[in-house]
Amino acid sequence: MKEYSIPRLIFFFLLGTTTLCAIFTFYIFKPRFYNLDPLTFLEYLWFISTTILGLIIIFFIGYTVLYFLPSNNEFPPLVKCALSYGLGTGFLCLSMFLSILMGLHSRLSFLPILILSIFLLIFFKIYINLKGDINEIVKTIKRQRFNKIEYFCIFLLIIELIYLSSHWFIYPFRGWDEVFIWNLRAKKLFNGGDFKFLNKLDRQNYPLLVPLNLCFFYSLYLTEYHFAKILTLFYFISLLIFLYYSLRSFKLSRTYSILITTLFAIVGETFKMAKCVYADIPFTFFYTISTIFIFFYFKTKKQYYLIYSSIFMGLMAWTKQEGYYLFFVNILILTLYFLFQYRKNMIIPNDVLKNFLSSFILGFIIFLPWLLFVILNRYPSMYLGRVLIILYFRGTLRRISNISIWGFILIIQPYNWGIFFWIVIVFLIILNYNVLFKEDNFFLFLLVFIHFLVYIYVYIITPLPVKFHVSTSYDRMLLHIAPISCFLIGILIFDSNRMVVNIEDDSLFNYVIYIFAIFMVIYLIIINLFFKFFKPIFNFVREIFLYYFIQ
Repeated sequence: MKEYSIPRLIFFFLLGTTTLCAIFTFYIFKPRFYNLDPLTFLEYLWFISTTILGLIIIFFIGYTVLYFLPSNNEFPPLVKCALSYGLGTGFLCLSMFLSILMGLHSRLSFLPILILSIFLLIFFKIYINLKGDINEIVKTIKRQRFNKIEYFCIFLLIIELIYLSSHWFIYPFRGWDEVFIWNLRAKKLFNGGDFKFLNKLDRQNYPLLVPLNLCFFYSLYLTEYHFAKILTLFYFISLLIFLYYSLRSFKLSRTYSILITTLFAIVGETFKMAKCVYADIPFTFFYTISTIFIFFYFKTKKQYYLIYSSIFMGLMAWTKQEGYYLFFVNILILTLYFLFQYRKNMIIPNDVLKNFLSSFILGFIIFLPWLLFVILNRYPSMYLGRVLIILYFRGTLRRISNISIWGFILIIQPYNWGIFFWIVIVFLIILNYNVLFKEDNFFLFLLVFIHFLVYIYVYIITPLPVKFHVSTSYDRMLLHIAPISCFLIGILIFDSNRMVVNIEDDSLFNYVIYIFAIFMVIYLIIINLFFKFFKPIFNFVREIFLYYFIQ
């Protein structure tokens, strides 16, 4: 009994803290800000307990799927938790979609995969592995000893997560896409029970992973409630865990890994998207994992990484439209890599075919039901008929010019990215160009760069006004490639002999770096938290600039 006492204490501490926070925020802040009637204590308890139950169900489903995947014990227990959350939401979405198509009401559509997961957990005694992983996580946390920089970064991350958790309690659905795209579909699905509502909406071909998971929480609540926003927060936490351990897996120091992860976490756009239920954080999660697993294959030549990458690419295509394009870009880069290896006589033809099928077939099967659904229902794509517009040379140049100007303005806005983040990345890439052109590093860079060009191509052929489309989505598109860019920076720092500074040492030079890092982090926090008060002034100056220098 003693070996399970600490996990139990942690669980009850988190449950008690969460309950107190809920009572405090709802009774004091939320009614004051939104003129809403406060809930009763029993209603709070119901929503909190069902939210925890929903997260446990998602985790169990994902952990069961992970158990049957090859070489799952190669991952640290905390990474298995992060992967389980993504697999749980993904396969829950797929199961709900198929169940609804077969006539089951949306409010009951999560039951088939839940019943199957519970049966498998018991029949294969998967819960024994789960207990072992939880104990290992607790032991790992207990034996950690951090330096000053690491404590500072961890403190920042904890403050950020507390702030993001408060949005789970305080704020209802507010953003345009959050209300009128993702949550609207979830509400229609929850109330209607099937997919007939899509015939009356715009953008019918938008994938349904986020709405289906919101509908799952609504089915547990027995009503529509914004506590389901916690879905995005756990994607964000899982993404940070995976990014950190990906850096550590290539022997990058713990301090550098924590610094790079913290840099990504506190940037304005990341911070902003983690607060709301847009599909961009889930999409970034699936895209990051699928892409980094491809790089793991480059480095280790272990085929099971291609299987994991393929699964997460398939789930990526269930999350946003961009997932279709990036899925095939990943397959293209992998094909080029296999051909390159074949020309160097490092791989035989049979292995080329086997690796290609490993990287393609599972992901294609996963998103094939939605693809067929869209085709059979003839849901239109606003880009498909415009793919050749790029051949209109003069118009394309004008659009590229406008995209560059408006994109740069969005990048330098401190409440989005702040120029500091991308200056650091570009500066390190330039200084380490010789490392960048190493075979595996170059293919990773090529993959990210082509993804960026695909997004630019979408802006060129968009039927929407270019300024509107760029201003409403460009910063979010950069979010998709930001974790991979951070991972690439970690690889460059590790591979380069001249760029590595041992910041764990107590030398004067390292203290100067430490103080500078603290200054920049504090600067970013101040900008992210307080610059919104100056946003109207900034927008006014921007409009004057656009009027005189573009029009």
